[in-house]
Amino acid sequence: MKHINKLCIKFCQTLGLVLLLVPILCTAEIVSIGPHQIYMPMPIGDCTLQESNPKHNKHITLMSEALAQVDNTFLLQSTDCEILKNWDRMAHSLPPDTAMVSIVSDFVDEKILLDAEEYAVFMRQELINIGAEEFGDILDEGNAVANKLAEKHSLAVRMDKPTYLGVVGHDKNAAYTGILRQVTLKNRLKMNQLTLTAFTLVNGKMIQLNLVRKYNDGELPKSIRQTLTEIKRWVARVQSAN
Repeated sequence: MKHINKLCIKFCQTLGLVLLLVPILCTAEIVSIGPHQIYMPMPIGDCTLQESNPKHNKHITLMSEALAQVDNTFLLQSTDCEILKNWDRMAHSLPPDTAMVSIVSDFVDEKILLDAEEYAVFMRQELINIGAEEFGDILDEGNAVANKLAEKHSLAVRMDKPTYLGVVGHDKNAAYTGILRQVTLKNRLKMNQLTLTAFTLVNGKMIQLNLVRKYNDGELPKSIRQTLTEIKRWVARVQSAN
């Protein structure tokens, strides 16, 4: 598979950007990727951010700009439907838990002739080969982009240096990585956030699914277990739908 190292790097850079949008939100949608379409169910209970809503569209535009700077294409983002309703009526002071879907821009028009299980095994090994040090440098680049955009758009949020957890899981559908970071919010309030990312192949398209979850001090092991179970179920639904 050509340019696979570039693929991994560009995928990984998006992890520094996932938390940039404070309020984000599914049911399921058909997503066009180049000349192809895939059916994308989001996590159960989530609703997607909609371009037709001016407030949502402002954040979609911002996220698209952020991902474009690391050669990625934004596809969908979602959060709990009740949180979305509340956010539509007020400004959030805290980022809610969120899910996001993206793809490396260079691969939008390509279709990979592997099945999902072959791709999951391949990506797991590629992610291991990158190593924690190089992966950390990649995340730092994405973090820098996120913080510059937050400053540019006067967002009251700053992403602190992320910690890479490595490959935290693998199944027939995907390889999974994790990162931790503290987010500094308005009035210097800090929040712990865990991001798990699934690298999966859907109808020949190399897709990145991200779940971001808040966690409290002392609850990280539990949060990793719960979030890994949740993202595996999400990926399985995506694969079954296609």
